[in-house]
Amino acid sequence: MRIAHNHLWVALLAVAISAAGARAQQSQDQAGQDQGQSQNQGAQQNQDQAQQPIPAYRSPLGGASENEEENQTPDSYVPDTTPLAGASDILIGVPRESRSYWQPSLSFVGTGESNPGTSSSGGWTGYGTVLGGINLHLIRGISDLTLSYLGGGSFSNDSSIGSSVVQTLGARLRFTSHRNTLTFSDSFSYLPEAGFGYGAAIGTLPGVTTGTGVTGLTTGFAPGTSILTTSGQQISNSSVAQFARRVTHRGTLTLLGGYSFLHYVNNGLLNYADISAQGGYDYQISPQNTIAVIYRFDQDRYSFTPGVPTINNHTVQLSYGRRVTGRIAFHAAGGAEFSYYPASILGLTGTSTSTTQYINWSANAGLTYRLERGSLAINYSHWVSPGSGVFYGALTDQVSASATRQLSRLATLNLNAGFARNKALDIVGAPGANQIYDYTYAGANFMKPLSQTLRLNISYQFQYQTSNLGFCIGVACGSSYTTHIISAGLNWIARPMRIE
Repeated sequence: MRIAHNHLWVALLAVAISAAGARAQQSQDQAGQDQGQSQNQGAQQNQDQAQQPIPAYRSPLGGASENEEENQTPDSYVPDTTPLAGASDILIGVPRESRSYWQPSLSFVGTGESNPGTSSSGGWTGYGTVLGGINLHLIRGISDLTLSYLGGGSFSNDSSIGSSVVQTLGARLRFTSHRNTLTFSDSFSYLPEAGFGYGAAIGTLPGVTTGTGVTGLTTGFAPGTSILTTSGQQISNSSVAQFARRVTHRGTLTLLGGYSFLHYVNNGLLNYADISAQGGYDYQISPQNTIAVIYRFDQDRYSFTPGVPTINNHTVQLSYGRRVTGRIAFHAAGGAEFSYYPASILGLTGTSTSTTQYINWSANAGLTYRLERGSLAINYSHWVSPGSGVFYGALTDQVSASATRQLSRLATLNLNAGFARNKALDIVGAPGANQIYDYTYAGANFMKPLSQTLRLNISYQFQYQTSNLGFCIGVACGSSYTTHIISAGLNWIARPMRIE
């Protein structure tokens, strides 16, 4: 866990350097005219809200099932200023209420799973999961820190499965001045299986599904783990430092650098690290529409073993984004990706031969749409990925979607689904050459509050993976793998507690 400790610097730095912030001034006293009366009513509402509990900040601990967003109107948001050329997805807006607080949570979940890969008995296996977490939002002057931690473990009645550990940490520290924004983001996870789709069946970990938590990092900046493999602990981390400067009234220049890695613990898969740099320019053509040009460089390194290939990617994209505050956020980017990697590997410890140049199209798109009684989100990406620890590089298509519907005042239904295709790069002598994995998950989560802080979750998830060649997940081997996961649990999420 030394790696986890090394990436807590973001949170610790924020607490150390934060200075006392200024309180917002109260609204003007009542005037005799209609405009003055309207202003006074708004001030009175603000005073009433100050006496109420702090609205919960949207975080991966509760996700869509918390039903926070459905209780807010479009007027509850202020415009989002996330640059298109940055490392994070654009948003429908930022909650208007901005106060410092902390918020603990605790979950108990019972799960039944069919055909788990590590089970020697087959059939259904049951296990329990205990999770605890904390959200922190700290505002001091020009700095804004958001931190979310979740930790716990699962315990099975099948001795061949044993126990597993879950640890996730997301942190984002932002400094904002008149023209400049400096952002540090870090997303860490220690999970027992692939992060793509993980946690959706439990109903308490929707933030882990993307692997980005509160940072909102796009797919290319997070380690890709979209292939189901033999169960075993895996460590992943993504760190990004980003600087954005508004150079004109409509133009913003963004520069950033990132480092991410994926490390498997004792299961023989490929460890890798990715170094990235990106620059771009946003131009706001109207209050709701923005275009951008982006250049990005990535270098993927595998296990630092002699003869193992290094993959260099150069990507140029044009991007378009549309934001209607409190209602819709849409972005789409496309362009060319130039990849350079060895044509062959002479054994795992041999030397690589000549370099292959592969020209590929690159694209990513995302939509978040808020409905009157729910919300919809969908994301798609196509790029040369590091290969999820199975391949030395892969051509990857990945799509995920979720929909939330408030069934009644006290009940919410969340649907989620995802698909990933990974095709190995054509490197002679590399493991998995000419192999393709298709992985699909789909599920539903029903949430009903039992009190102001206690919630009941019932979830189901289906996972299905196929390949044109044989593969093994634990004791199960073949060209396809299917599992069903059913769970029920109680989530206790405390009311946010203000930090003065």
